[in-house]
Amino acid sequence: MNYNTYTITATLRRDKFRTELVGRYTCSEIIDGRRSETSVYVFIQ
Repeated sequence: MNYNTYTITATLRRDKFRTELVGRYTCSEIIDGRRSETSVYVFIQ
């Protein structure tokens, strides 16, 4: 199998109302006719 590597560069900004959760990113792709979703949560401590 051939697995592709994706690199995502994001700029993070602090939210004064929700400093713990910066953003939520969802990656959707279709593999062999089936939809696959992966969610990534970004936090700043």
